[in-house]
Amino acid sequence: MAEDDDLVCFVDDEPPVPSVESGSQPCWRVLIVDDDPDVHETTKFALHGVTVHNRPLQMLDAYSAAEGLAVLGREPDIAVVLLDVVMETEDAGLRAVESIRNELKLTNVRIILRTGQPGYAPEMEAVSRYDINDYKTKSELTRIKLFTALTGAIRAYDQLQRMEAARAGLEKMVESINRFLAPDGLGAFAEGVILQMAGTLGIDPGGLICVARDPANGDEPEYRIIAAAGRHVRLIHQPMSAITDAAIHQSLACCFRARRTLVDDHSLTLFCPGQDGHDFAAYAECVSAVRAVDRRLIEVFCSNIGLFGESVRRMERLQAVAYGDPLTGLPNANYFLEQVDAERGGARQVLALLSVDNLAGAAEVLGPSHGDLILKAVARRLHDELAGRVLVARLGGNSFAVFGHELIVRPDYLRSLFKPRLLIGGIELPLSLSLGLVRRDDMPQASAADMLRFAEVALKRAKCSEPEQWAYYTSHADGDQRSGGIGLTDLQQALADDRFMLVFQPQIRLATGAVVGVEALLRLRLSDERLARPQEFMAVAEHSGLLVDLGRWVLLTALQSLRTLQAEHFGNLRMTVNVAPVEFRQTDFLDAVDDALRVAGVTPFQLELDVGEPVGSVGLDFAVRRIQALRARDVGVALDEFGAGSGALCHLDRLRPGRLKVARSVVSLGESSPLGAILLSAGKELGMSVLAEGVEDEHLARLVGRLGYDEAQGFHYARPMPLHELLVWLKA
Repeated sequence: MAEDDDLVCFVDDEPPVPSVESGSQPCWRVLIVDDDPDVHETTKFALHGVTVHNRPLQMLDAYSAAEGLAVLGREPDIAVVLLDVVMETEDAGLRAVESIRNELKLTNVRIILRTGQPGYAPEMEAVSRYDINDYKTKSELTRIKLFTALTGAIRAYDQLQRMEAARAGLEKMVESINRFLAPDGLGAFAEGVILQMAGTLGIDPGGLICVARDPANGDEPEYRIIAAAGRHVRLIHQPMSAITDAAIHQSLACCFRARRTLVDDHSLTLFCPGQDGHDFAAYAECVSAVRAVDRRLIEVFCSNIGLFGESVRRMERLQAVAYGDPLTGLPNANYFLEQVDAERGGARQVLALLSVDNLAGAAEVLGPSHGDLILKAVARRLHDELAGRVLVARLGGNSFAVFGHELIVRPDYLRSLFKPRLLIGGIELPLSLSLGLVRRDDMPQASAADMLRFAEVALKRAKCSEPEQWAYYTSHADGDQRSGGIGLTDLQQALADDRFMLVFQPQIRLATGAVVGVEALLRLRLSDERLARPQEFMAVAEHSGLLVDLGRWVLLTALQSLRTLQAEHFGNLRMTVNVAPVEFRQTDFLDAVDDALRVAGVTPFQLELDVGEPVGSVGLDFAVRRIQALRARDVGVALDEFGAGSGALCHLDRLRPGRLKVARSVVSLGESSPLGAILLSAGKELGMSVLAEGVEDEHLARLVGRLGYDEAQGFHYARPMPLHELLVWLKA
């Protein structure tokens, strides 16, 4: 400041400065920016002990324009800046005003320019351009005039803050209209309500809390917190009983009982009536009593808010129908696909498709209601463990989907979530999951629907051939020609080039450890020498009509391989061949079996046909007649993957196959699975042999033997192998 600047002078005979609505409340923050320390001291002395609108003043200091800007940049809620014009330069104050408005974007803070040199007064154009709220020479700033100027500036600041808070509340409420299709529509609306109330009445929103009434329980309705601010924000989504402040809890409870807005000297509790008992109330702490004019405004506000809140609730119900799964409460496929598409471009994201194994079998044994209970329990486990970190949805049936970062959406972690058993109807039930996963980075341009289809391909592979019961999608796994997989032309050429082959997996009698049979499994040798499994080409084969011819080739080749085994002195083995539903229902299927036996020169009792889904594909009566016709020929029949939904326990007595092959998903649960014990008991009672599939280790091998299974097959004993390797293995 220039040396001839006059200091502010306060004469003793001035009337005392009034203390407006005194009280101990949050401060108005005032920043003094002046390069003269004496100006700071005299200003603080003049304003010592005064309050404005029930709040005292807090004075902050800066001794240059640059320092003042730094303080404004880091300190929130500064109401007024008392700014010297001449400091580092003759126009330092004016340049500081420009920075405050344009760089710091502080439009509400009030700026009072002060100068000790009238010659440096800003021109009218500068006052308008720089948004200067007041200008005083230091010689005219007597104590009372300083207080008057400051009070006017604080009132203007308070009004602007209220308007901004009200606007923010209105924006929240309008935004909630656009967010009706989002899960937090009512929450967003309630947040807008409390911000609007705070802005309208000049209340600090930090002490606001909004509670909604749920009339579903009749005489004893429940109340939940749907929006909150400040120290109450942790209470969102909790019951009203979680409010530990007795005064707040009592005010809200009284408000609901009285069904009207309650006002006292220190709080305001708005009551907003809704239709059918869907009321809500909002509590706010008040600095002072609410004026009569504001009370009338509150009544109008509440009546309109109640009507609008009911509209939000209706839209939430529509949203729940369109985007929610009614059984589990999780988002449905529509919502999941939209959100995955919206997040396209994110790095290291993975989509996982989860299938609950042996759900159909459990429902058959325990009843359909248990199936729904299992699905609800799975949904609850996924929501409790993953919600807020990744996207979770139920796609329908026994399928769920998860999408998010690969550190969370990974097989070992997702499967670990279900190691603790589910409690279903008072019974602890173990659960097995199969997963198909797709990495977003592998296909950045793929749509959500494409990614889900690829995950289904991976899931089929995991269920059919992966002992870990999970698999990632690769381009080789897709049977769609568009994605470079195995198509119709490839299959036709493979048949012509004789590139199909069989591999054989031994079956073991547990009582003696002897090899009693082998199962023939189809493989396709690709141009890169990789062996493709059936799930990679079976759909194309079935839809193209090639599957029936391919199945008959498998049957004949398997029986001819059995003849080779007999020639090598392994004539006591049976040959098990899988039969697809489309083959089983062919009118000439029995003739095809007879022809294959005759051409191969094999006796019928050495052949066993694995039949999957016989009832679902052809009907019970047809399945019974066909199985009876096969057994009349001395051909063995096994029900494949039993317990995984492919066989109906209630039809076993009529179907009467010779063998049950219990699905790997049931066997792997061991003694913890009541379904496994029931299937084993049912098969034994009906005189059937029971084989455990998917026995992968020594522990499981001992377990199935102890449980009473007759036979087993799996990687623990041997992996599927070509015929020449099988002969070596048998001889060893």
